[in-house]
Parts: sequence; structure tokens; C-alpha cells
Amino acid sequence: MRVSDIFTGREELARELQSRILPPADAQTPSKQKRYVLHGLGGSGKTQFCLKFANDNKNKFWGVFWIDASSAETAERAFAEIGIMGNLEARPEAGLSWLTRQELPWLLVIDNADDIRFNYANYFPSGERGHILLTSRNPECKVHATIGSKEFRDLETEDAITLLLKAISNDDEVYVKEKRSSALPVVKALGCLPLALSQAGAAIRQKFYALEEYLDIFSSYKRSIFSKGYSQDTDYKHTIYTTYEVSLDKIKLLHSNAQTAVDAVEILHVLAFCHFDEIPFSVFERAWTNMHPNQDTISPVSFSETFLNPMEHVFSFLRTYHTIFSAIGYSGLPSIFAQRRWDKMRLRNAFSLLLHHSLISQNASGATWSMHPMVQLWARQRLSPKAQGTWIVITARILAAAVNPRPVTTEEETSFRNSLIPHIDSCLRADPDDFRRGFQFSQENLSDFMKFATVYIAGGRWKNAIEIQELMVHQYKRRLGIDDCVTLDAMAELAQTYWNSSQLHETMEVQTTVLSISLKRLGSYDPRTLKAMDSLGRTFWLIGDRPKAASLGKESMEGLTKILGRDHPFTVNAMHNYARALAHLGHHQQAKVMQLEVLAIRFNRRGSKDPDTLEAMQELGVSHLALGEVDEAERLISNVLAVRKQMLGEEHAYTLWTINDLAKVRIAQGRSADAIEILKETLEIATRTLGADHIGTLMTTHNLARAYSRLELWTDAETLFLRLIEAQVRNLKADHPDILYAKLDLASVYFAQNLMEKAESLVLAVFLAQKGTLEENSPILLKTKERLKQIYLIRGRLEEMKALDRVELDDRPPATGGVSDETPEEHQKSSRRSFTF
Repeated sequence: MRVSDIFTGREELARELQSRILPPADAQTPSKQKRYVLHGLGGSGKTQFCLKFANDNKNKFWGVFWIDASSAETAERAFAEIGIMGNLEARPEAGLSWLTRQELPWLLVIDNADDIRFNYANYFPSGERGHILLTSRNPECKVHATIGSKEFRDLETEDAITLLLKAISNDDEVYVKEKRSSALPVVKALGCLPLALSQAGAAIRQKFYALEEYLDIFSSYKRSIFSKGYSQDTDYKHTIYTTYEVSLDKIKLLHSNAQTAVDAVEILHVLAFCHFDEIPFSVFERAWTNMHPNQDTISPVSFSETFLNPMEHVFSFLRTYHTIFSAIGYSGLPSIFAQRRWDKMRLRNAFSLLLHHSLISQNASGATWSMHPMVQLWARQRLSPKAQGTWIVITARILAAAVNPRPVTTEEETSFRNSLIPHIDSCLRADPDDFRRGFQFSQENLSDFMKFATVYIAGGRWKNAIEIQELMVHQYKRRLGIDDCVTLDAMAELAQTYWNSSQLHETMEVQTTVLSISLKRLGSYDPRTLKAMDSLGRTFWLIGDRPKAASLGKESMEGLTKILGRDHPFTVNAMHNYARALAHLGHHQQAKVMQLEVLAIRFNRRGSKDPDTLEAMQELGVSHLALGEVDEAERLISNVLAVRKQMLGEEHAYTLWTINDLAKVRIAQGRSADAIEILKETLEIATRTLGADHIGTLMTTHNLARAYSRLELWTDAETLFLRLIEAQVRNLKADHPDILYAKLDLASVYFAQNLMEKAESLVLAVFLAQKGTLEENSPILLKTKERLKQIYLIRGRLEEMKALDRVELDDRPPATGGVSDETPEEHQKSSRRSFTF
């Protein structure tokens, strides 16, 4: 948004606000956060005042930030973008935290905070720093003010006259006495409301009416609006609505190009159901392009191409629906979509017509457009309920058509999809205050909702995507049956979204069903079956069942290699997952060989900065580290970290994961103090952004405790390990490998302090748990056995030590006895360094 060229008035308020909110030159740290609330009628100029104030005083602040608080989604999106500015993760918490940490003065404008049910204090960065302007139609928002508030209603009469005349002709006539006298009755009739004055001025500027006759025309239209009764709101709203009806009717009747007028009115109806801000101009052309594919270039999809995109089968099925609709024609869409060739000027002319009549505004970038919320409300409410239902369907269809069904391959497409999210939200949202039901899910619009789900997934909106995907799966099961390939593909996509949102129980349930049906329906060597097997194996890896993950990974990789080839993306993904499972089972050399192959294929096909390439590079680095190849591990992991900081920000979960692996390298290099420094900061970030019990936070806690242990800071290490294990037990199953590794590392802390009874208890418990899940020759199990033997040797229990190699241990408590040739103190000293995991 930008300041209107005809902004007028409120000078006294601007001076008062400057004195209250601007920091003096010799200001010390403020004792409280400065918050000023502007409340009042919609269309009374609150937003424009904030824009003007921010623009006039931008040099007084280190930064000015704008939050559209018209919905929780748009506000969180804006804070997430602030997080990105700070090179942090795209999360609202990151943006709030980043502002909190800034020491220089900043201004935050929270606009359209109108929902009486929401606590907008959630959007105030914590601490005393910062300066906040909050605008609202709700007078109760005054409770958030710390330095004052102001009610916005109408302008002073002289300011109102100036605004109207500026809107008509921004020249010296603004101050001509006769002109101001002619404007006075119009200003009074319009209640000195800035939005109504701007609209009336635009109509007069277009020479629809003379200034002197506008009052009669306005009065006639207002009587008509009251008689229609399409809005039962206050007189001020009727006043504003009337000015828009005057302009719209003249657009319909008087414009020299009838087609442009029709296009403008239809586009206005579409914009009425988008979000009112940042509407992409390109959405119409993209939608037309996807609706009018070049039929001469369409060819049947090959088998291999189908399996490059797991959802292609679903899209192929849904194209049947689209083709049938296309054969009927485009009568269900604005007439601009019936063009045989896209005419950019035709669309631009329609937008320009709306712009010239002040129904929309162009944003600074020139690529997006906005409407005042009051204009949008009028554009909706002037339609009958049936017409509203029709146009919300049309708007949703256009937004969906603008999304290319093919996988995202460019940053431009990713950015465009993210820009659609608030507009999709607007279409789907049922708004009881606005008498809207929202775009309803049905069999006829499956393809539209599928595209909305892909947009939500790309934007990390897992919950919204899951809501749609669950509806789709239910519909497919009902219409096609659970064993249809379309249904199975949709279930697989739903499971992937569950996986991304850490709903592992739901993930496992759906993936198990998909694999079971695929085995019966398609057989064990169908690519879909093998891909389902690989996906399930990945979930087993995440929940800690690494042997099962390795078994499924091996079978899927070998099957896909035979059917699709070694370098097919499905095969490469399976190879990656299988190698990772092997690495976590201690088979690092075998894993490393496969990881090198995966990295080479992904690097050549996708480039060095692709997320999957980076994941493969990091996993390879970890294998190098496990094999003692520390320098190569550092090179690979450092490279991944640099790219992830650049592309994702410093607080993204993947960035934090890479920092943890680099900290392991630092520990291996004997630089545990450096590891502690970076891990303490990382732990604070992970706790704040991911939550105290998130797997990433627990991983960071574990690595920090290990670093303390290496520096022999036993108390710090023990405290962290105990806290870690307590959290792990709450969130993971009892025999999860992460819990067992933490217990082994805690045992090493006790071992180093000669607390042998505690060390033995932990190591024995881990050994028994591992014996129940791992093979006898597992490197991990053998290491644990060696640690237990060391303890038995030190405690002089040679018979039990030897028995480990001869018989199975049970759950009996350890006995005492036996004599060692080496004293416990001597063996403890020689073994201390080896007794670490």
C-alpha cells in the first residue's frame, strides 16, 4: 500500500502523535512499549493516516513494518515475512522474536484489528522496545494503548472540502472560493467521510457529473439503496455505498468501450471475494493460460513420466472433468476468459477503469492491486445471496486454474503460489458477519480443492492441506473405492502431509493401509507398491524402528532398480532412505557408498542447492564423521549450513539440524567449547520456534550435554541428560534409539565419576533393550556389550563379563564376585576415553 496522492487533514493529530511516539534524541531505554490506537468507522482514514505518518517519519525509525491483521492467517504471514527479513525461519514467532531483539527504534503498524474475539496483544513483540500503531473499527481495542488513542469519524469541514476538490482536480482550484462553496453541500451530504469523498471526487473527475449536480444524483441513488434494503447497516455505510453505486452505474452505461466496462464489472466481482490486499495481476493470465492449453502439443503421458510425479495419475483423472466443462464453453467465467488469444491490454484496460474510479488501487510494485475493505464489503453486499454464491465459485475456479498442476520447479512459481494463500483463505472462509458460506467442497470441484491443497503444502500450511486432503480421500473412497489407484495416490499424499506435520500415528495408519492394498491390487513389484513401501520405511526410521526401516528400504530400492532403473527419482529416494537406516544401525561404510551415489545423481539432476541434494550431502557428511573422516565431514556439512542459512534463514528447522551436525564435528575435532557456544544459542532458538519437546530441540539438548561431557563438566552434563531422558520418555516409545543413546551417554558421565552402580544399571537396561531389536552382530549392540564388559571388569565380576560372550542375559539383577588382574582405578583410567558413545 502507499499514501494516497490526495491525502488531506489530521495534521494536528500527526503532530500530537509525533510528540508522544517518536523517541527524543537523548532517549534512554524506554520503560514501556509505546502503543497508540486509532479506532473508528471503516473508511474514516485510519489506514491512510498511518501510511502518511510512517512515510513522513520513516527516517526516525530503524525500520517500519506493516501487519495486515484482518485475519490471523494474514497477520501470521506478515510476521513470518519479517522473520525472513531477519534471515530467520518463515514463522510468525521468528518475526516477533527478531523485532524483540532489535535495539534501534522500530515502528510496527497493526492494521484492521477488527475482530472482537481476538486478543491482538499476541501480536505485540515482547519487551519495552518498539513503537506500535494499531487501527481498528472496534473501540474496545483502546485497552491496548499505552500512550493514547484517537477515535476517527469524519474530517473537519474545510479538510473535507479540500479532499473532495483534490480528488476532482489536484490543482490550484482546490482553494478557489467559488469551488469550495459549490463543494460544501456535497461534503455535508457525504458526512465528511474520507472514503465517500474520494469516491465522489473520482466520479466527478471522470466527468460523469458536474460538481454542482452530484448532490441530486447522490440523493436519488441513496433513496434507491434504502428501498432495496440490501444492507441494513448504519447511515454512514449507506453514504459510502451510494457513492460506489453512482460510479459503478456510470461505468456500465457511459464508458465508450462496452467490453471494457463489462470486463471491469466482472473483475470487480472476482476481487470482491479475494483478500482485499495484494491481489496478483498475473492471476488472470495464468488462469487463462492453464485453461487454454495448446492441444497440438498435448501427447499421452508415458509410463516413466507418470512416475516422475506421484500425483499425475490423479490429475489425469481430473482432467476428464475439466475437458467436459471446457466443451460447454466459458459461460461460467468472466468473458475475458473466452478470448482465443490472451490480450494483456484488455485486462489492463479493465483494471485501469476500476482504478480511475477509485474502486481499486495499484500497489507500489505495480504487480498487485488492492481494495479498501469497505469497497470490498460493498462489492459483496450489493449482490444477492445467490449471486454471491455464484461469484465465490467463479473466484475459486480462477484461483485454482492459476496453479499449474505440475511440480514447482522455479522460485517464481513458489513465490506466486505463496501469494495466492490469503486469497484462497478468503474464498474458503465462511464469514457469519458477512453472510458468506465460503467455497464448498463437492465432487464437481475436486480439481480446484486439490490445487488449493498443493498451495497450502508449498506454504507449510499442513493443517489446511490436511483438511482438504481428508475430504478428497473420503470422496475418492466413496466414488471409486479404496483400492482404486486414484484413491491410493491421494492417501499417499495425505500420509506425506501427516508426516510433515509430525502426526506419525496417522501417517503410519494410512501408509500401512496403502501398502497392504497396493500389494493385493498391484502386486509386490509395481512402482506404486514399492514407493509405498519406501515411504512406510521412512516412517519406521523416524519412530525409531531402524531394522524395519532398513528391511523395507532394501526391498523397495532393489525392486525399483529392476523396474525403473538405478537413477530414477523413486529409486534414488529409496536408496537415500535405505542408506540412512543402515547408518543408524552402525553400517556406516555401506551407507557411505550409497550416499555418494545418491549425492552424485541429485547434484547432476537438481543442482547443488536443491533441498534433496543438501539432505544427501549432509547425510554423507555424517557418515564420514562416523568413520573418523572428520575433515571431509566438516567440508560437506559446512557447505550445507551455508546454503541453508542463505535460502531458509538461521532459525529454520533444517538449518538448526545442520548446526547440530556441525557441532558433532567440532566435538570430534576437540573443539567442544566451540560446540557448546553454538549449541546453547541453537537450543534457545529451537525451544522458542519448535517447542521444548520437539525432536529437534531434544537432539540439540543431547549434543550440548555431550559437549559438556567432553569438557568434563559432569554436573552440567548430568543435569541436561536427565532432563533430556525425561522429555524423551514423555514423547517417544521406551525402546526408541534416541532414548537408549541418551542413557548410554549418561552412563559415560557416571562411569567417568566412578559411579559404577548407576552406570551399570543404565548400560544393562540399554543392552537388554537392544538385544530385543537388533541382530547379534549389530555394531551398535556389540559396542554396548563392550561397555558393559568394561564395567564388569572394573567391578571385579569377570565371570559375568565372560558370560556376555557365552549366554543370553535376562532381566535378573547383576550378581557380585570375581577378581580382576587390573585394579578398578587402573582400568577406569585406561577405559574412560573409550567409554563414550
